[in-house]
Amino acid sequence: MESGIGISDRTEARARIERATEQGLTLIELGIVMLLMAILASFSIPRLMMITEVNLRTSARRLAETLQLTSTMATNTSRPHVVEYDLDKGRYCTTAAQFDSATGRWVAQFEDESVETVGQDALTKAKCFALKDGVYIREIETFRQDEEKQEKGKLSHWYSPRGITDPMMIRLGDKQGRFYTLILSRYGGGVDIRQGRWELRQYYEDLFE
Repeated sequence: MESGIGISDRTEARARIERATEQGLTLIELGIVMLLMAILASFSIPRLMMITEVNLRTSARRLAETLQLTSTMATNTSRPHVVEYDLDKGRYCTTAAQFDSATGRWVAQFEDESVETVGQDALTKAKCFALKDGVYIREIETFRQDEEKQEKGKLSHWYSPRGITDPMMIRLGDKQGRFYTLILSRYGGGVDIRQGRWELRQYYEDLFE
């Protein structure tokens, strides 16, 4: 009678060892992949947050420059200019108004509106600007007490040839909860940019401290 381990037993044992080795290598490889993904995420997430912060700051500055230029254009051309904010799409457009002799009023026309105008010229061609990626118009608040903060839809904002406009606050934000607040003064087209989410009372208290 033969004793010990037979050939078939040794073959089966070797196969089990090879399968266990293959499984072990697979788990090790999976662990390495997960470790590499975690390392890459640790670098990419802060970078993405930094990019969003830059986009937010850049969008605030560009909007302020556009508003100041619109005020200057209204004064230099002796005709009202209009800024239309689209809070849903995160963009804003500017154009010069035209005088409608039929109604005796100034009117402005944008691409997606059917407003009748008297004529067409280079100034009345609307120029539209989109906010940077990840930046949104969170709300617009006028300084009139009878109006609420607007968070959706469109809002038209007029600049008169005398350099006068309705003062208001425009709050830009991102998904991380960061804000930049633009405060529009009534005269001269001035725009004050403040980092953070500013309220009107807070702003006035800061001015007179």
